Amino acid sequence: MAFWPLSDFGIAAWLEHAFLKEFHVTGTLVIVFFALLWLSWTRSHREDQARSRAALRALLTVITPSCSFWPSRYTKLVKQASVRANDCIVLPFDMVIQDVLEGVIEFRDPLIDIVDLTGGIQVNGWNICVHLEWKLWVDAMELWLSHKVSQKMFPAIH
Repeated sequence: MAFWPLSDFGIAAWLEHAFLKEFHVTGTLVIVFFALLWLSWTRSHREDQARSRAALRALLTVITPSCSFWPSRYTKLVKQASVRANDCIVLPFDMVIQDVLEGVIEFRDPLIDIVDLTGGIQVNGWNICVHLEWKLWVDAMELWLSHKVSQKMFPAIH
């Protein structure tokens, strides 16, 4: 038997044998890689869904939707919070106030929850708080300044 495999099988047979053998190994590795990738994705997807449900349950102890479904903007906020490591659900203040005024959501205990949300409420391991955007600070400052200017210009009215 010769050292060179072409002498026994011929060039075509050797190439076919080498290709099939390499394809078999490569194909198996690719299949194993994608199987592991799929398993890790489904595990992380299930964990993300469980964290999202836990975050929604925590949010539900403070606010509740007025219909049977959560508005999509709240589910998006909860999904964003569920992938963060700090377990914090941040609600934009203007969105919360607008939704309360429109009847989209309601507070479970309005007198306590509205005040507590500014500092953050700890519920089932989740910190729920509201965030004031800079636009609201600027609008409040503008309103305050315009009130002060009108007091100085027209003191008899006030």
